[in-house]
Amino acid sequence: MREFEILFGKWVVHKRWWLIVSALLLTLISAAGGRLLELNNDSRIFFSRENPQLQALEALENTYSRIDNVVFILSPKDGNVFTPRWPPKIPHLWPLENPPPTAFA
Repeated sequence: MREFEILFGKWVVHKRWWLIVSALLLTLISAAGGRLLELNNDSRIFFSRENPQLQALEALENTYSRIDNVVFILSPKDGNVFTPRWPPKIPHLWPLENPPPTAFA
């Protein structure tokens, strides 16, 4: 194994300009193809149109809504959120093993 490392090191030093140009060319080609990448967060791409669970989900969304966000609006009884007692109560709404990212935790 030691002999291979020595030979490979000598080859890299001998062909360094060829390797540098090849690496830059490969980087440019990869970057040019990066503009064709796209992200899709729609989970429907994993199911066919004939999938019964997908059809049930779409029927439910047609009846109600497709919005899948949940908003918790918290307000202290005295209406003042700038008291030292208010922020420590927020982390108790979630289990301790999986708390949400907050500035108060």
